[in-house]
Amino acid sequence: MNPIWITLSNVSNFSIYWNSTNQTLNNVDYSFLSSSTILSLTTENRSLFLNDIISPKLAKFILIFLVSIMTFITVFGNLLVIIAFIREPTIRTYSNYFILNLSIADLLIGLIW
Repeated sequence: MNPIWITLSNVSNFSIYWNSTNQTLNNVDYSFLSSSTILSLTTENRSLFLNDIISPKLAKFILIFLVSIMTFITVFGNLLVIIAFIREPTIRTYSNYFILNLSIADLLIGLIW
């Protein structure tokens, strides 16, 4: 059987080695370990960030705004690359066709997103 390592990141990098052959913990008092303790630690951290620092409505607005700006910049920048490739015949080299291909793929991703 393989031994199992349990690590709790919220308890200052506390590690426990579970010996699966004799079902004991080596030199550790494990009375504080329970699923509710670990669950409460993770839910406390999440609710602290969302409820105490910023409201959920403000967080949703900021996220929508940032994604919209990034999408607009992606679409606009890739359209500029495609237009430059069409209008300027001197940049139509073999290596620039690869850049055009990447720009078209990125434009499609930006439009779908």
